[in-house]
Amino acid sequence: MPLLEVKELSAYYITHVYGVERDVKAVDNITFSLEENEIMGLAGESGCGKSTLLKVLLSMIKPPLRVLAGEVNYSYDNKHFNLLTLDKKQLREVQWEDISYIPQGSMSTLNPVRKIRKTFEDVIKAHKTAEEKEEYEKLMEEHIKYLGLPLEVLDSYPHQLSGGMRQRTTIALATILKPKIIFADEPTTALDVIVQRGVIQMLKKLHKEQENTMLIVTHDMAVHANVADRIAVMYAGKLVEIAKKETLFTNPKHPYSQFLIRSLPKIGDKRQRISAPGNPPSLANPPSGCRFHPRCPYAKDICREHIPKFINYDKSHQVACFLYSDEIEEGEKIVSESIRS
Repeated sequence: MPLLEVKELSAYYITHVYGVERDVKAVDNITFSLEENEIMGLAGESGCGKSTLLKVLLSMIKPPLRVLAGEVNYSYDNKHFNLLTLDKKQLREVQWEDISYIPQGSMSTLNPVRKIRKTFEDVIKAHKTAEEKEEYEKLMEEHIKYLGLPLEVLDSYPHQLSGGMRQRTTIALATILKPKIIFADEPTTALDVIVQRGVIQMLKKLHKEQENTMLIVTHDMAVHANVADRIAVMYAGKLVEIAKKETLFTNPKHPYSQFLIRSLPKIGDKRQRISAPGNPPSLANPPSGCRFHPRCPYAKDICREHIPKFINYDKSHQVACFLYSDEIEEGEKIVSESIRS
């Protein structure tokens, strides 16, 4: 069984202002799985619902966010459960210890008026027994050294650390209990390329030596190229393609994925890069049918009327696009030579 299996998951931000209800369809009928000891990258434009999806997978759901449908099933170490059905006590037993989270923005994660040591102590004491608590000091120092950070970090306040050091400290905090699965939300945002390299190397080291599973959210395709085994592409609240890293970079199938890859700069290529025309849709009022059809050069009438289903292009490549469908509900067939050529 997959370590994580998400089935038909829908989560909306539902607000009521001046008697008017507004639904922001941030996560809309998403299905995918994550295998044990795998690193999956989640790519897409800002505002497409990537961070919201992570919140739901962690069951960090607070109003106005609401889960309307679907399951988030975990299977590991003889444990099998739907995270969305657990009560607060059960959630506390799995969050941080089995399922951990590297949030976006390290400065807003760490308490500015407490030393780093106190934050580590809080996490360890919350999940260790009375006997194990006596060794938390040793555990902290060993983990900090293991990740190549100076011990002085523990006795510093967050503002005394550089942005890169804070980010690596946040990663250390999220992994100190050796979780089974780690969700990372934009772990390299606002860092220069040298510091990004250090953060990526740290994530790779943790994955290799702790044998954990990761889902990394970032719009930086270079990070995906360096870290991910598979990449899922998200657009306007929906997954549109999932493929192995090498396949997505060399042979993307969904028109949005093609624009995403072709817009990347290449060494020695001075030609103007082509990006998708138009602008992303509002998730409060998304277009009917395929949500990419207003920007898609290959859009057909059926794309405007019906939502494409995920199909297996091959064994390890899935795409949600009518250009690759052999059968359509209306009995129509679409020839895909135009995009394949």
